Amino acid sequence: MKNLTRSLVVAGMLLSGTTTFMYPQISQWFTQVGQNEANETMSHSVEEAGPFIRDEMLEEARAYNATLTTRIGTDSYDYNTLLKTPGSDVMARLRIPKIDLDQPVRHGMGDDALLHGVGHADFTSLPVGGEDTNAVLAAHRGLANTVGFSKLTSVVKGDLVYVEVMGETLTYKVYDTETLLPNAAAENPIEQGRDLLTLLTCTPLGINTHRYVVYAERIDTPRDIVAGAMSSEPGFAWWSLVLGGVFVGSVGYVALSARRDRRHAWTP
Repeated sequence: MKNLTRSLVVAGMLLSGTTTFMYPQISQWFTQVGQNEANETMSHSVEEAGPFIRDEMLEEARAYNATLTTRIGTDSYDYNTLLKTPGSDVMARLRIPKIDLDQPVRHGMGDDALLHGVGHADFTSLPVGGEDTNAVLAAHRGLANTVGFSKLTSVVKGDLVYVEVMGETLTYKVYDTETLLPNAAAENPIEQGRDLLTLLTCTPLGINTHRYVVYAERIDTPRDIVAGAMSSEPGFAWWSLVLGGVFVGSVGYVALSARRDRRHAWTP
């Protein structure tokens, strides 16, 4: 029994260690699956609302954005209901092909938004486009249980960013990036005549003393980009092959040890 006991301990440690080591990949894979479902729910909800309701909601969002330059009339809107269709808590969908990002965007910067995708900074423009707007979106970086903006620092000038909202796809092109202190990163002014999108996350990874900021400006959307397209993320679960291989190897090792114990037990 000595070989079997030892092999069980070794196999258990190997499985436990592999699972712990791969936890971020496993957790983020399942998180992305959930975020895809949230995006699909939003798309179905928008489709069921119909063009009349969609146009009304877009007009209300644009009217809200217009109040942000003067701060007059902002209080007459319930921010948390804007761009929210029945059955969905997602206001928009954010895609950045360069970093394989496909995330739902929710109201505010609380845990409900940031632990399940991307948050929209209230008192900044809603992400519906238009002149004199600057929508600010933020997400966590480097957390094991959420995808967020973990790869945002790989986004550079010239990369494209897509925002899907109310059945429309808006395209933005990155024109600058920089690393700032939190107070400086919080200043995202609306610039006259420009349609802007600002993305930000914490940096350096795990230290979070600064913010990595991505600035993008609206351009025409390519014809091959359509709203409601199926997500290509999270891709195949390669981690399952590793875990499966370790499990099969561990079972084989334990079985071999048990066989040796039986052989020694029957030896005269």
